[in-house]
Amino acid sequence: MIHVQWRRIRTKYPWLQKFHSYRCVVIFFILIVIIWYTASAFKKHPKIVLDNRIPEVTVGDVELDFQTGLVTFRKDENDVYLRASISDELQQLGAPVQCGKFNKSRSLCAEWHSHVRLEVSRTDETYATCHKIKWTPTIGNFSPKDCFSLSGKEVNWYGGSVMYDQKWPLNKISIPLSPYISHDLTHYAGKENQIGNVLERIWINSRGVGIFVDHNIPLHISINEFGKNLICFQSKYDGNRSRRASLNKVASLKYTVCKGMNLKKIHKYLKNKYIQFPQSLPSEVLFKKPIWSPFPYLSGKMDQDNILKFVQDIRNHKFPAGLLDMYSPTFSFISAYLFPVDLFPNGHQMVSLIRESGFNISVGVTPFLNQDSTDFKNKQNMDYFILKPGLKEPVPVLIPWNGEKVAIVSLHNPHALDWFQNRLSEIKKDYGIHFFKFVGGENSFLPENLRVHSREYGNPGEYTKKFSKVASSFSDSTSVLTFGYQSQSLPGIIQITANQSSWNSNGGLQSVIPTVLTLGLIGYPFIIPNVIGGNGYNLKTGTNSNSEVSRMNPDEKLYIRWLELATYMPCMMFSYPPWLYSASVVEFAKKMIREHEEKVAPLILKAAREAEVTGAPIIRPLWWIDPDDKEAQVIDDEYLIGGFMLVAPVVREGKTVRDIYLPHGQWKDNLRNVTHHGNLWLRSYIVQLKEIATFSWVRVTD
Repeated sequence: MIHVQWRRIRTKYPWLQKFHSYRCVVIFFILIVIIWYTASAFKKHPKIVLDNRIPEVTVGDVELDFQTGLVTFRKDENDVYLRASISDELQQLGAPVQCGKFNKSRSLCAEWHSHVRLEVSRTDETYATCHKIKWTPTIGNFSPKDCFSLSGKEVNWYGGSVMYDQKWPLNKISIPLSPYISHDLTHYAGKENQIGNVLERIWINSRGVGIFVDHNIPLHISINEFGKNLICFQSKYDGNRSRRASLNKVASLKYTVCKGMNLKKIHKYLKNKYIQFPQSLPSEVLFKKPIWSPFPYLSGKMDQDNILKFVQDIRNHKFPAGLLDMYSPTFSFISAYLFPVDLFPNGHQMVSLIRESGFNISVGVTPFLNQDSTDFKNKQNMDYFILKPGLKEPVPVLIPWNGEKVAIVSLHNPHALDWFQNRLSEIKKDYGIHFFKFVGGENSFLPENLRVHSREYGNPGEYTKKFSKVASSFSDSTSVLTFGYQSQSLPGIIQITANQSSWNSNGGLQSVIPTVLTLGLIGYPFIIPNVIGGNGYNLKTGTNSNSEVSRMNPDEKLYIRWLELATYMPCMMFSYPPWLYSASVVEFAKKMIREHEEKVAPLILKAAREAEVTGAPIIRPLWWIDPDDKEAQVIDDEYLIGGFMLVAPVVREGKTVRDIYLPHGQWKDNLRNVTHHGNLWLRSYIVQLKEIATFSWVRVTD
């Protein structure tokens, strides 16, 4: 039928005759055109992508120039508040392409194909404008890295962590790119700076800028590496590449940059958003009475007779009792006996005698177990410890501690955690212990595969958090911790790593104020500044060795200046007792202890109650009064107790004269009994050896 119809049409329209002859050719030609067009489209796709690259873009306050790698944060044309740069590797790849909806005022998604995706989003809140930055690698071996400029006209940075060589502000610090994990610095004497025992992921600067880096990323950090005036954040996993590759986990870098009105405002904003406030105050006895620690003074001689003699000497010299801190690395293990029987033949009787002398008692606790303990030898307990990976039989990982090899309690195991807490409860009840001192929670004690950020084990800081939370199970008492990470809300007080007996900032006297100020800013207001005079160790620096070179009694003048500083800190802690020195030092120490209890402790407690409500530091930087005061922003040897008193100790060797800066306000000179108006330098102010300059804030009434 179709053929007949075609013949009729062809008769009526003769010109169609040719088409009938060549219709197959035409159809074939059309098919060729379709195939060619489709193939060309796929072939030209890279060119289409290239044509859609983003050489530069602005999102909210963030200007990104992908051709130069420069990132600028600005409020307007003349108000640049932060400069940054992306990695050199991305600059070599050229500009990215858009990968999602773009809103110039709110959000951007850009992607370097087969490498990484960048997402930027802006949020406006009451006290700050924030931009969230997220780098998500699309291949497993890419490690995002962003660097921020520390330079700029009078821009000063603060926060982060405790450091071996602690400086204030942060601009003065230098540290190579390192995993952002906590370290025990007790005997550290390396040539490079080192992150210390307490850290958080918050940094602020004097332009009112704050940076928070997410907790769940494998963070590495450098400050002023190679003298480049940069603070850099990199996300990357360490460890065995072949093992982690199978886990298909990428190292994202995620952080938030916020801009507030000033330094204090941005600190308040970040603190309220990212830091939990203390849930309760430490025991007031820690703020009022001295802490006496036989260690390190009795290092190598910590036994029952010497400790009882130490206690008796305190009473014979008519010093107040306070707290006896019985920590020693020799007997800080969780075992059937709190004290080694060979050194303490009657530990219960010793504790009773100490309590009868008027002392509260704390004992040291580590998450370690020595190989001689019955708990370690019990094969049924093997799962309680961190085990060597890949073995058929459970074999605990052993690490060095105080000259022996010890196992580590696996606090991620609920059964091990219950066993650990129950053992502590038994000790507390059996001996009548008032406080526990938790030691050894720094990541540097973990075995290598747990110490680093890895795909297998995640953030090593989680172990520190677990150990910190053990303290919270004893809510009826205060715990002392020598480490910290996301543990501000726990009922405890942080003890600074033992300092060297020196004047310098490498763990010496000059490091105390910057360390305490830094801890206050990152949410740890309750501080024990460690033993007066330092730990007696003189360590050889520049060797990358942790070996002890020598131990001796701290120099007398250093001891006196340290004593003066400690008097105006939250807690006073003695190990090397005052009677090792002259009779005048003994009397001066008694005077300082009375001054602390009668004059300083009330101010500390008042500021502590404020910290419980607002999270404000007890020991505050001078700029707390006036955040825009450029002079106050760089003062590293003065501080405020709450808002009530300014303290200006002498922390440099051989000095009896110093310059003192008074910020805004009226200040009564407690040494000279005169009043000064603030924003003033007191040049060449004389402070004799047994004096300390303090200034009380004077309330001005109209």
